[in-house]
Amino acid sequence: MDLDTDSVSSGGSSDGREESDYDAVPLTVDHKPDCDIERQGIEARGGKVRCGTRGVSRVVWKRRRPINGHTVVNRTHSELITEEIPFLGVARSLGDLWSYNPDIGEYIVSCVPDVSHRTLSIEEDHFIVLASDGLWNV
Repeated sequence: MDLDTDSVSSGGSSDGREESDYDAVPLTVDHKPDCDIERQGIEARGGKVRCGTRGVSRVVWKRRRPINGHTVVNRTHSELITEEIPFLGVARSLGDLWSYNPDIGEYIVSCVPDVSHRTLSIEEDHFIVLASDGLWNV
């Protein structure tokens, strides 16, 4: 089911309702790295977004490249040698400490949630579906 549509499909119901009698109202928006506003935030905090496997956009993890168990420094430029790995498929998360950018003192992946409120009506709101992107993005 795609929540971007305005109609919910079903196999029918026991109360005689037609399948078009229900309208879906999306209450949230996924925080995906390829969303323009999320990508802009990631890039503003020093990150990158790259298309990973199976066409899924991912936040790039820029990590120090270990060689023989040691972090290697490029002696001519006095910089750490790093590699970029497309890693996280979401643009916001709690606890992803790997995304800390020491150059600006911020996390590339934001932990700031979107918060909204909706008043439910007994006459109009018959049910609520609570699900993660693991249900919708399969």
